[in-house]
Amino acid sequence: MKVIIVGRDKALLEPLAARLTEAGLMVIPAENAGSALAALKKSHAQFVVADPGLLIEQNQEFLKRSPLVRLIGFAAHPSIPGMIEALTAGLIDYFPRTTGHLEAVTEAILNESRRLARWRNLLLTDGLGE
Repeated sequence: MKVIIVGRDKALLEPLAARLTEAGLMVIPAENAGSALAALKKSHAQFVVADPGLLIEQNQEFLKRSPLVRLIGFAAHPSIPGMIEALTAGLIDYFPRTTGHLEAVTEAILNESRRLARWRNLLLTDGLGE
């Protein structure tokens, strides 16, 4: 599975990319919304991790390019209203943008990857193995 990570904070995003790569995912860095949308169109990534404001603002564009993409907010300034807005806009998860939450972001992506793989396998085997 592929993950696009959007942002410029290398001190935080490089360790996240390393964790995801170590877990077997392909990581595609993007500096801004335009490069993230281009990467999504080219790579057909299953996940985009970015600031929730960017994801909310570009939600329709991301979904238009890849209807099944999973958007995960990594908020520099987390708040309850921000979380509610992000989840209402279709993000599957929302995390504070700190090193203390890197493991949680990684685990959320891995859990969702497993779920997607299970569904894909069910669809490819024509149901529940009857």
